[in-house]
Amino acid sequence: MSAPETQPHPLRCIKCRRVLHKPSADGLGPKCRRAVRKTTREIQGFKPERVEDARELIEDGGIVPIRGRRVFKTVSSDGTAFYLTAREACSCPAGLKALHPCFHRVAAHILAA
Repeated sequence: MSAPETQPHPLRCIKCRRVLHKPSADGLGPKCRRAVRKTTREIQGFKPERVEDARELIEDGGIVPIRGRRVFKTVSSDGTAFYLTAREACSCPAGLKALHPCFHRVAAHILAA
């Protein structure tokens, strides 16, 4: 008896959840990628270096939604740790100090916009 064939789950955009016909490393579809780039150019209230780090995190696929578009799982800059991140808070060391928004929070803000 042969094992039943399983259908792989289709890859979905991390922003809008539409099925991706051409998977990309960042997990975004073409329209959402354009929207993210536009948002990163227009975003205000954050330090420019944090916005640049957030854009890089998104493009590298280092942020994944785990509860809709409100809570995200993000990876540290060296790739050794994972953090829970929302627009309002982050569990990374910089986020826990809360002096300035960390780039994880900026990335969550961009994806939630």
